[in-house]
Amino acid sequence: MASKGFFENYPTIMYDGEGKGEYKQVVDIMRRVSLRNSLKNYIQLPLLENIDGTMKPERLAHLVHGEASRNWLVMMMNNVENPYTDWFMGEEEFYNYMITKYPNKAVKLNQVNLFLPGESVSGRTVVSSDPTLKTLVYTGNDFAENDEVVTGVTVVETYSLEIKSIHHLDSDGQEVTNWDYEYALNEQRSQVSLLSNEYLDVIEEEFNKKIK
Repeated sequence: MASKGFFENYPTIMYDGEGKGEYKQVVDIMRRVSLRNSLKNYIQLPLLENIDGTMKPERLAHLVHGEASRNWLVMMMNNVENPYTDWFMGEEEFYNYMITKYPNKAVKLNQVNLFLPGESVSGRTVVSSDPTLKTLVYTGNDFAENDEVVTGVTVVETYSLEIKSIHHLDSDGQEVTNWDYEYALNEQRSQVSLLSNEYLDVIEEEFNKKIK
């Protein structure tokens, strides 16, 4: 079977994205196939490859499978929906991703308190809050330690960047920052699963049948 780019395998539908009765032909991205389940019929273990930040799905597909357009196969093998956020990033790319995803300021509070997005507190605007973690993400002037946010609720720790704020508590109750959480996820993506070339034809044929 001649290899095609990822979305060229998908059927199209007529879609009115703005609800104005103006329909356009678009790729039906909701028609997803669980390729991993299909692969179990042919292989027991995938090939594993360690990559760096320059090895994007198209380049890897070209090197391993002979065609950059087989990037869809590389992405499905690794459960990648968005190659810009679900694929391993180099150091500079990862930093830029983080400051884009976590662009605000944050503080840790002395007690549990829920603030609503868009709410104004002490002249700042709330982006989000987590009562369990006692954190507040906001925009506006910096808070300082011991500043009163609302009556009885004060700042006990400030984060100049939201990336340094708490993402969750681990199994030992230790704080894990947004940076550490995202960094660990990114490191996991540095090892990718690949399909042996001996299975290419049969997998492409099966995928093509299921997607139509």
